[in-house]
Amino acid sequence: ATPVAYTVALSTLRKAGLVVASGTFLERLARVRHLFVDKTGTLTLGNLEMVDVVSLDHSHKQGSDVADRARQIAKALQKVSHHPVARAFDTIASTISVSRPWVTPGKGVGGEIDGIRYFIGSTDLQPPESSGYWILLTENDRPHTWFRLQDQLRSDSSDLIGEMHALGKKVSV
Repeated sequence: ATPVAYTVALSTLRKAGLVVASGTFLERLARVRHLFVDKTGTLTLGNLEMVDVVSLDHSHKQGSDVADRARQIAKALQKVSHHPVARAFDTIASTISVSRPWVTPGKGVGGEIDGIRYFIGSTDLQPPESSGYWILLTENDRPHTWFRLQDQLRSDSSDLIGEMHALGKKVSV
């Protein structure tokens, strides 16, 4: 009966969009006490969009020349990334070329533009507001512009977290 139960469970999970490498995962799942979830594309739809731009050098918001240039630089840098964050910059037009691009997994992307080193990604610095998902564009390692991104929660995210709590599991996002 165990192989049949594994097959049915794995098939059900696959149809729900989850890929499980081994049936032994199902046995270990019952012992899990703390669930760590990467929310982008897991609890959310994975369609990030830019909702705010805050320039640190000139205190301008969306619509300014400084913010427009920062968006274009961010777009040029994000061209080398396959991360869902990069898609938030897809609608921006940019003819800027990046030389010597690099990707730092889990942090962001960088490169040189006109002899200046730029990097965009996560940081330990405090963003302008506490709400939202903020990433920072730096110029020669100095903070330059904050971008706030937003994604929509999946309709069943609250149910999933509620069910995990009801089962006595702790959930960290």
